[in-house]
Amino acid sequence: RPPRPALQMKGNVPCIDTVGGTAYLNRDEVRKALHIKDFLPPWTICADIGYFINNSFSAPPLYNIMKDKYKILVYNGDTDVSCNYIMGSRSVDAVGAWIERDKDWVAWTVSKATGVQAAGWLTAYQTGPGMYFLTAKGAGHLVPQWKPQESLEMLRRFLADEDMQHGGPKQGGNVTPASK
Repeated sequence: RPPRPALQMKGNVPCIDTVGGTAYLNRDEVRKALHIKDFLPPWTICADIGYFINNSFSAPPLYNIMKDKYKILVYNGDTDVSCNYIMGSRSVDAVGAWIERDKDWVAWTVSKATGVQAAGWLTAYQTGPGMYFLTAKGAGHLVPQWKPQESLEMLRRFLADEDMQHGGPKQGGNVTPASK
């Protein structure tokens, strides 16, 4: 069956509050900074702009092309029903990179006022630059919306080239082949 048409809800959709984002993205200075042509209509969520859906898309070939050149972080909320963590994990596993034995589906943590808390699960892959798959515990499709502290910490560690499990300096790990 063909894809469903855009929602045409004129403002907000049930899965996310878009009021602030819509107002921001339609500001003149933001449109100018993003190089959006004046003749284009205002931004709206789920706009009917003629998207083409490529049902043959597959992430593993892209990860395979990038894995030796770029550091890769793939993450999913563990309650996301649109892009579930099982398929995300399998997509990264399909590259066939070796897994760091001590970072194979282990809890990653963040410090909170109440102490150190599990933030989700982590698998680290042995590639030149590094490749990681993480889940965000209790987060849906928009991980930064549901888990802002955890998202910020995950990205901070990734960009600072720190240990993804606990933060701080990286420590060498044992590796084992990824299951296929």
